[in-house]
Amino acid sequence: LTALRDRSIHPPVIMTGQASVPIAVAAMKLGAADFVEKPYALNQILNAIRDAIAPNPGGNTAPEPEAATLVANLSPRERDVLCGVIAGFSNKQIARDLGISPRTVETHRASMMGRIGASSMSSAVRTGLAAGLGAGSSSART
Repeated sequence: LTALRDRSIHPPVIMTGQASVPIAVAAMKLGAADFVEKPYALNQILNAIRDAIAPNPGGNTAPEPEAATLVANLSPRERDVLCGVIAGFSNKQIARDLGISPRTVETHRASMMGRIGASSMSSAVRTGLAAGLGAGSSSART
């Protein structure tokens, strides 16, 4: 993905791999259309392909209104946790940065995923990035 980006080539790329949030986050930040965690079902790959080849006029990178609305409806703490996830931090790192317990981070993370309708961490990261979160948009406490 880095080599493609450096050459200004932006094909829709779907990556697969073991469940590793930092790797999935890095892939999404580098422009992967999706990161599907193994093991996966055929319909997950087909849906990822369908979404990846859907028209995106002009390759718009501005925040998507639907994603921005979902993220805007999160509590401040849920948003902090989402920012930590997008940054690739573990629950323990997020907890330390926010001054809360890892178990509380897990609770906020589960609530955040439910509120934005994310079925996986890669889906939550994709929604956060589509809403304009990412580099330079970390929480106020981190």
